[in-house]
Amino acid sequence: MARINSAAQLEKVRKDIVLKKDPNKPCIAICGGIGCLGGREDLIRAFEKEIKKQKLEGKVDVRVTGCHGFCAQGPNIVIYPEEICYTKVKPEDAQQIISETVVGKTIVDRLVYIDPNTGEKAVHQSEIPFYKKQVRNILGMNPKIDPKSIDDYLAIGGYSSLAKALLEMKPQEVLEEVKKANLRGRGGGGLEGGAGGEGRLWLGQLSELRPGGQGLGQSWKAAEPPAGGSGVAWRREPRREGRGGLHTVG
Repeated sequence: MARINSAAQLEKVRKDIVLKKDPNKPCIAICGGIGCLGGREDLIRAFEKEIKKQKLEGKVDVRVTGCHGFCAQGPNIVIYPEEICYTKVKPEDAQQIISETVVGKTIVDRLVYIDPNTGEKAVHQSEIPFYKKQVRNILGMNPKIDPKSIDDYLAIGGYSSLAKALLEMKPQEVLEEVKKANLRGRGGGGLEGGAGGEGRLWLGQLSELRPGGQGLGQSWKAAEPPAGGSGVAWRREPRREGRGGLHTVG
């Protein structure tokens, strides 16, 4: 990918990626969080094997994603473009899901979530009571992102705020936004973002990260998950979870 020197260039890259994607192509998003897979890959392999068996390679995608958030009902999957959600999915369910839902466009009733209080079935993730009252700023887009694919992240507008900060705002304006947000943490001390020495660090770094200057990287303290953050989320979607400082690299 060529160097991006403006927010407009980044937006063009995003649009090009979106245009190449078929919004109607079936995709099975499998939660890869520790609560769902626990390091096992038998569920992933079962779907891949069934897709091959039914000669659907290239017609159906399998995307292993970060945590979907509903660990108590894991392993869970979301099937796009309909956004059908199945819970407590087992490898032996792959054949029925592919045949009936992906190909046949019907619902496998036994795998949809049932509200224990009302008995109502929730076919789509957004209908599940667990999700209804949440504002999922970090994990909400996880089912749409393969953490190994930068294109997936760019397609949903990834790095647009960073481009604005680096290419359209002055360092002092960025610092004021950080302070206004009142974000806390900073290594576990509960300090305000943009305060004290950190503020000076941000200002100095942002002054250098301009087109024609050095490259851009992300750094996490001692290569560990950000303080107060989820280690699983950090590994599975570091671009959204990472709250480390920006730094220049050669």
